[in-house]
Amino acid sequence: MVSFAIAATLSAIAVAGMRRHLAFAKSAEALQSVGTIGRTVAASHANWNTAQKPKLPNGKDAPKGNAGIRICADAAPVPAAFDAVKKRKYQPDNSPGHDYQTGDAAIGWRCLGYQNDQAQHYQLAYKIGAPPISVRPPPNGSPPPNVPITSRWSAYARGDLDGDGIQSWFILNGYIKNDEIVIASGMFIQDQEE
Repeated sequence: MVSFAIAATLSAIAVAGMRRHLAFAKSAEALQSVGTIGRTVAASHANWNTAQKPKLPNGKDAPKGNAGIRICADAAPVPAAFDAVKKRKYQPDNSPGHDYQTGDAAIGWRCLGYQNDQAQHYQLAYKIGAPPISVRPPPNGSPPPNVPITSRWSAYARGDLDGDGIQSWFILNGYIKNDEIVIASGMFIQDQEE
């Protein structure tokens, strides 16, 4: 009887540890994806300053943002419906005009040059302006108060791994300073294992 109780206790501990390990592995996916989106923001901005300026489908140069500063406009969340990643993975559709193949030289995922063909546990997005939720900014790299909202950007992953309605958030902020992209040195994380 005692050995059965010990085995049951050890089994419960092992199951809880495995769940934490799986949630941690999935959150690593979010951290990597959001970090990659941040790097593509910087790369797309740098490409604007080369001799090969991005072109719109009509052949005209892609427009610069506020004060002549070039930054890609918002990229729609992938998947579009958050429920598509609640307690399950979503397989992106990489056919033209879908998911990471949306936008053009000035807006969206095609402007950023970000692609993902792997199934994902999180909804990913990029937007100009304030983050999608109120966040406690990490030190070093968050926009100073005098940076206009139109010179700020956020890349984020949002998920609900266990389907309980509590969302996990991974948010990377950045801004433009002296025509250079600044990326926060840390990421805001809320409810990482949800």
